[in-house]
Amino acid sequence: RSILPFQAGMDMLKQALPMVQGILVMAIIICLPFVMVISSYSFKVAGMATFGLFAMWFLTFWWELARWINANLVDLLYRSDAAKLSWLSAANNLYDRMVLQFVEGMMFMVLPTIWVAVLGWAGMRVGSELARGIGDGGGKTAQGAGKQGGDKVQSRS
Repeated sequence: RSILPFQAGMDMLKQALPMVQGILVMAIIICLPFVMVISSYSFKVAGMATFGLFAMWFLTFWWELARWINANLVDLLYRSDAAKLSWLSAANNLYDRMVLQFVEGMMFMVLPTIWVAVLGWAGMRVGSELARGIGDGGGKTAQGAGKQGGDKVQSRS
């Protein structure tokens, strides 16, 4: 029961995440004009794209937070020097190491996934509400102005 393959895989993942982030940001920026034209410049799509792009740029924060937590997790969990030495010796704590490796993996994958999902949902909601507010307000204002103009024309004739 070795944790070395998992540890090597996590190290490769941590090295690759910023590169994948750059490629995804590039893809979103390249696709954005086409998506906006196809969606007829929908506020819903614009809101989702704006929040989604911000979420992608902000992933660096989550990864650095995960790195910091990972670097300080042993100190946070094992306060005494004796406990740290016991943990570092890896004599009886393979299970603890596996749990910490799993937690590290979840911090690098699950936290950013939840972040992107929540911001994408928020962007969609903001865009929908913005479109509804502009559509309702603008339509009612134009309708009211047209009615006033029509009433003035009818009253003069």
